Amino acid sequence: MATIPYVPPISRAARWMVSVPNLETEALLMNELGIPKIVARVLVQRGFDTPETAYKFLNPSFDDFHSPELLPDYVPAVAAILQARDQNELIYIHGDYDVDGVSSSAILHRFLTAIGCRVHTQIPHRMNDGYGLNLSAVNEAHALGAKLMLTCDCGIGAIEEVEHANSLGLRVVITDHHEVGPVLPNAVAVVNPHRRDSIYPFDGLSGAGVAFKLCEGLCNELRLKVDEYYRRYLDLAVLGTIADVMPLLDENRLIAKFGLEFLSVSRKKGLQSLMRVAGIRDSEPLKAGKISFQIGPRLNAVGRIADADIAFRLLITPNEQEAVKLARQTDELNLKRREEQERMTASALQRVVDEGQHERNVIFIVDPSWHTGIVGIVAGKLVDRFHRPSFVGTIDE
Repeated sequence: MATIPYVPPISRAARWMVSVPNLETEALLMNELGIPKIVARVLVQRGFDTPETAYKFLNPSFDDFHSPELLPDYVPAVAAILQARDQNELIYIHGDYDVDGVSSSAILHRFLTAIGCRVHTQIPHRMNDGYGLNLSAVNEAHALGAKLMLTCDCGIGAIEEVEHANSLGLRVVITDHHEVGPVLPNAVAVVNPHRRDSIYPFDGLSGAGVAFKLCEGLCNELRLKVDEYYRRYLDLAVLGTIADVMPLLDENRLIAKFGLEFLSVSRKKGLQSLMRVAGIRDSEPLKAGKISFQIGPRLNAVGRIADADIAFRLLITPNEQEAVKLARQTDELNLKRREEQERMTASALQRVVDEGQHERNVIFIVDPSWHTGIVGIVAGKLVDRFHRPSFVGTIDE
């Protein structure tokens, strides 16, 4: 076997662009907030150049959350959900198979159930169903007798699927955070802060963040205690926010700060069991890295090589024995994912060198034995190693 060579990055010499310090503004922050000079300088360089904005950044509070009423289509979305509740109609929730999709599904399922809705939640299978809302799911919702379909972390491009739902008499509410195409689905409501007509102050929410904010609005409409809502659901919202690598700014910073605090003391049986198998001690102070490298990969592994419904059930179960069993399953599947990933990566690295692709501008490599759910990770490994655009695929006859 050929030795896998080190390939230096293809780049020009780095050019550092050093901003000129604003000594007057730095001094103002130091005097007003009582902070060291280096902290004041970093804050000013990051755009927090008034005592008010800098204080909010350093001392986030629940009061800094934006009003959910500013979300696009907030009013028809809330009306559709409350109508379904009041008329005892079944709500069919359709999520996604990654951490963001599973955690947003868990938020909606738990909260809507808590306020008296009848819900059925479907997490698609990566290999069998593919990404996003599909016609089979619409037909299943109709067959179950659902009157309202509610998507989370998907649906913004489901033009045909929503039209099919409409033809069957299903009302559809889309909640999503992905980029918006030229045409919106013809749904009752499309709740997505990326909409061109959105007046929501922050468009960087994850799918779980959008679901969290919509349920916060429902909480307000029903005159429930919002602070208590935050304590019960931020531990789920933080999973999708960090695992989906959203920018930890604005509301995401609030979700991350408070969500990590509440996650460390969460009473949800599934989260407790998941953290134990991940090697996180009870009540241990959590940082974002715990989700990125310990919790998130375990939840993601289930959707990559098995059925993400396992991860979803882990996040909603009230039963401790079931939680322990499901957490162990996620841990075992993550180990299996790592072993398969290492095998595929080693094979891909060797083939790239053997075929001389490391000397070309683009790497393109396919193997029918590779797992569909892992080829994306391998592509990233090739980019890290060879510093070239890499296309990695498998073949499904």
